[in-house]
Amino acid sequence: MNFELHDADITTLRRLEEELWIAETRFDRAYMNEIFAPDFFEIGRSGNRWSREKLLSYERGTIDAIIPLPKFEARALSADIAQVTYESHVT
Repeated sequence: MNFELHDADITTLRRLEEELWIAETRFDRAYMNEIFAPDFFEIGRSGNRWSREKLLSYERGTIDAIIPLPKFEARALSADIAQVTYESHVT
């Protein structure tokens, strides 16, 4: 079966992903608690897998990121699952 993302879906996914790279939203525990699915996890640049609880427990810090995210791509894996990839740069 072939699944497609519409432009509006890609725009929403990009906005949500970029909010992970903005300190005001990334360190807003209430907001992140609302948007992270119960089984959310993140695979970081290191290849490490970070649990939802670990991500929610981070203390506020600074983030130096390139926005919009370089080489952002999104693809549908199923009717209700999408995968996003992009490059992140550490300065």
